[in-house]
Amino acid sequence: TMREWLEGEGDGSPITNVIRLTGSYEGVSTRGRTFTHVITEPIIARFACRAEGGFLRVAGTKEMTASGNKFSRKRSINYGDGTCDNEITVTINDRTFTITEE
Repeated sequence: TMREWLEGEGDGSPITNVIRLTGSYEGVSTRGRTFTHVITEPIIARFACRAEGGFLRVAGTKEMTASGNKFSRKRSINYGDGTCDNEITVTINDRTFTITEE
């Protein structure tokens, strides 16, 4: 995964940091299950949003696939459109859930 510092670099205040994440990774769990994580739309992490009580990641999409002995499961996480909020959308196979943090 690649990280690019978009805002706040070197100003001494972590709250002004904005970072873009791109890329992918894969591996095998301790139980022998294979997995992949692919960022399909760059993920934007806005530290000021987290300080205000919202989620750190405010935009982007990541797809995750896990395969085991008898199953294969695909998950997608949509972090939003850049709005500082406390909501993400998770899709597992064909079911979609909204996750909120209070």
